[in-house]
Amino acid sequence: MKRKRIQKVAFGASAALVMAAMPPTMALAATTPVSAPSTSTLATSTATAPPVPVPQAASPTILKEANYFGNAPGNTVMTVDIILKVQNESFLKQYIKGLYSPHSPFFHQYLSVSQFSQFFAPPKPFVQYIAQFFNGYGIKTSIAKNDLRIQATGTVNQLNQAFNVELQSASYKGKPFIAAPTAPKLPPAFANFILCVLGLTTYSNDVTNVKQIPEDKGIVKASVPAERGQPGFYTPREVIRKYNVQPLYNAGATGQGQTIGIVTLANFNRSDAYHFWNALGFKVKPNRITKYNVDGGFANYSGHTETSIDVEQSGALAPDANIRVYVGSQTDPGFYDAFSKAITQDVAKQISCSWGENETILNYAIQQGEETPYYLNTFNQLFMEAAAQGQSLFIATGDNGAYEDANPLDIPTYNLTAGAPSDSPYATAAGGTTLPWSATISPTLSIDVKHQRAWGWNYLYPVFQALGLPFSEYFVGGNGGYSTVYKTPWYQKNVPGVNEYTGVKLFKPYNSLSSTPPALRKTPVIVHGTASGRNLPDLAMNADPETGYMVYLSEGGHPGVDGGWQIGYGGTSFIGPQLAAMTALINDETHSDVGFWNPQIYKFATSGNSPFKPLDTPGPSNTNLFYSGTPGTLYNPATGLGVPNFAKLESDFQSEEAMRFPGLPTLPPLPTPPSLPPMPTLPKLPPLPSLPSLPSLPSMPGMPGAFGTAGQ
Repeated sequence: MKRKRIQKVAFGASAALVMAAMPPTMALAATTPVSAPSTSTLATSTATAPPVPVPQAASPTILKEANYFGNAPGNTVMTVDIILKVQNESFLKQYIKGLYSPHSPFFHQYLSVSQFSQFFAPPKPFVQYIAQFFNGYGIKTSIAKNDLRIQATGTVNQLNQAFNVELQSASYKGKPFIAAPTAPKLPPAFANFILCVLGLTTYSNDVTNVKQIPEDKGIVKASVPAERGQPGFYTPREVIRKYNVQPLYNAGATGQGQTIGIVTLANFNRSDAYHFWNALGFKVKPNRITKYNVDGGFANYSGHTETSIDVEQSGALAPDANIRVYVGSQTDPGFYDAFSKAITQDVAKQISCSWGENETILNYAIQQGEETPYYLNTFNQLFMEAAAQGQSLFIATGDNGAYEDANPLDIPTYNLTAGAPSDSPYATAAGGTTLPWSATISPTLSIDVKHQRAWGWNYLYPVFQALGLPFSEYFVGGNGGYSTVYKTPWYQKNVPGVNEYTGVKLFKPYNSLSSTPPALRKTPVIVHGTASGRNLPDLAMNADPETGYMVYLSEGGHPGVDGGWQIGYGGTSFIGPQLAAMTALINDETHSDVGFWNPQIYKFATSGNSPFKPLDTPGPSNTNLFYSGTPGTLYNPATGLGVPNFAKLESDFQSEEAMRFPGLPTLPPLPTPPSLPPMPTLPKLPPLPSLPSLPSLPSMPGMPGAFGTAGQ
C-alpha cells in the first residue's frame, strides 16, 4: 500500500499567506524580529566582560550531601551538553495548537527539522560562534541538527578553564561521580541564550519503569496455571484482545512504511527480540532493527531487560514497522542526546521511552530557592519540537503509584508526586491498570479482582502482611497525579474530572516529604479535593506484573547465553511501546501522521462517543495507592481518560484527518538563506587568558518574533 505523506509547511516566501491566516494581534507581533548579539558584541564580551553563572542540571541536595575527595583527575575526558533556549516560544506554542485543530490553516502542516531550527533556534552562525569559544580551549564540539544543543568533549582541565569551575571527585550513598559544586560561568553575551549545562555533574538517577513479581511473593507461580494466555503469562495478543486492536489488522494495517523509535539507556541483544517474535508466531519484517550508539550507550547492558521488552512488545504489535533503538549512556547528556537523536532524525514518527525519574527532589530544591526546572525544560523543548514535526511521543509515568519517590535508589520520600519527563505537556503519559484475576493463596487468604482497575498493589497488602514482606514492597502501582512544574495544558482544561480527585488515604501520614515510611491505616479514608497543574497520566493499560507478560531474555551482551522465558513482568514500561505500535498501525491505516496525541484524544473523549472507558469507581478497589475514580467523570488521576478502544480511536483519527481545513493552498518551498562569510577560527588559548577580539560579521537576517500569549 503506497503511503501519502503529509506536506511539510514552508515559510519564507509564503509569509504573507501564513500571516493572513493569523489573528491581527498575532500577526502584528510576529513582525517584530528577534536577533542574536552582533559578532562585535560577542567578541567584546568574551574579551572584557566578566563571566556570569549559567544553570547546570544537578540536584543541589545531592551536591550538598555528597562526600568530596579533592579535584577530579585533570586528564579525565568528559562530555557535556550546552542546551540552548528555544526562541519565539509563544509562537511555537500557538503553532502547535494550530497543528492539531482541524479548522486551522496549520492543521497537520508539520515542520521539517531545518524549518524548526530556522524559526525556533538561535541563528546558526551564533551557535557556531559559541562552539568556537569552546574550541579555543581545545574542546571538541558538535552541534545538533536543531541547533539547540552543543556537545562539548574535553578533559577535566579544559572544562575547568572554559566553564570557570573546579570539578571534584565525589560520592553519594556509595555512588561515585564527578561534581561541579559551584555553578559554571560563561561570557554574558551568549550565556543568556543557554538554558542549562548537562553533564558537568555526572550523577544521574534515571531508572526503568519495569517490574517483575519477586520470587518471595509466590503469588503468580503458586496460583496460576503455567500456560500462556493466563495472568503473568500474557503475550502481546492479550493487548489485541483486551483493547480491540483486531479490526485494524482486518483492515490491512501492519505498520508498513512506519518506523518506531525506542529511547533507552541500556543496550540489548537483537536476537532476543527475533526469538520472542518467532517463538510466539508473530510474522515480522526481517532485518528491521537498527541500533544507534549515543554517547557510548552500547557499552552498558544494565537495564537491558527494559530495552528488550520495548522492542519485543512494539515489534510484535506492528509487525511490518522498522524499529530504531537509540541507546544513550546512563548520564544526563546521554538521556537527552538519545531523545535528541530520535527527534532530530525525524524518521521515527512514533517514539517510546520507559526511563525517567520524578519531580520531588527538584521541587524541594525550588522551594529552597536553590534550583529552577532547567533539567525538565531541556526535555520539554525537545518534546515541543516532536509535536511540531508530527511525531507521537509516549513516556511511562512510573511504577511507585502516587508516591513515585518511594524509590531506594535516590533520596526516598513518601509524598504524592508526578513522574518525569512524562509530566511534559507535550508527551503522552502512559499509566497502568490491573486486569481482572483471582487466586487462592491459602485456605483463609484469596485474591479477587473483578474488574479492570487502577494498578495499585493495595489489593495484595493482606498477602504481603501474611508473608512478612518489607514495607518498601507496598509502594507499587501506576503513577498518576499532578505536576507542580507545568500548568494545566490547554487540551485538559474544561474536561470533566481534570484538576479534581477522589483520594484514598491508605497511609498515615500520606503526604509527607520524609524518608520515614508512613504507617498503614487499618481503615482507608476516602477524601475529595481539587488540584492544579499538568494532570497525568493521559490514558492507561494493563501494567500490573500480577496480570503481566512473558519476556524472552538472554545474558546482556552475550546473545543466546542463559536465554529463556521469564514470567510476571509488568510496569508502565509496557504501555509506551504498545502505544507506539498502535500509532504505527493507525498511521498506516490513515495514510497520515497523527502526531501529538493529547490535543486530539481529549477532544475525542469529550465528543459524547469517547474511544476510552473511564475507570471512575471510587475507593480502595480502584486506586494507585492514593488517587481513585470519581463517578461520572471523563478523567481520573489514577488512570487518565481510561482504557482505549483502538478500533474506535483509529476511526476518530481518520475522521479528524478528513476535517482538514478546506482549500489550503500549496505553500512554496522555503527560500535559500543568504550565504555568510566563514567564521574566523579562534586561536588555541593558554590557561585562563582573555579571548582576542574577533572581526565583525555582517548583520544576520531577522527571525520572526514571538507573538500572542500561550499557556502550557
